[in-house]
Amino acid sequence: MFLVQGVFNRFRSSRLNMLVGISALLATVSCLRNLASEFGSQYWNPAIACQEAEWNAGEIRDQKVIEHVFELKNVGRQPLTVSRILTDCSCIWTVGSELPKTVPPEGEFPLPTRVNLGGLNGAFKKRVYVYSNDCRQPMFMLSIRGTVVSTPSAAASP
Repeated sequence: MFLVQGVFNRFRSSRLNMLVGISALLATVSCLRNLASEFGSQYWNPAIACQEAEWNAGEIRDQKVIEHVFELKNVGRQPLTVSRILTDCSCIWTVGSELPKTVPPEGEFPLPTRVNLGGLNGAFKKRVYVYSNDCRQPMFMLSIRGTVVSTPSAAASP
């Protein structure tokens, strides 16, 4: 009887140790998962960034087209793949962007952007959407804003 009870206690003890070990392992995995979700995308995965994601062109006079180059950067540790670039209207477009574009870790990706101001008067804001494999920001938004000031034409003056 004592032998059976001793084996049972050992089995229960080893089973308890196993459950404690599994619980500790799950807690560690949970902790690592929380760290990964907090820091992982920026630290290990590809991560898109732009020092100036919104460019203010200020007041614009006598110009039909303005241009700005957004300097995108991969601040992650894995290659960033830019798969698609869309704009919110046909008056804004990007220049010379062959897609898909792969940017190495710490690599830069210049994105020249032009806005046609024909027909615009007053304040404007135009957006460019950059789609990539950044798991935190799969759609990264860039914008150009400003104010078109119309100049009086010679025909309108007395």
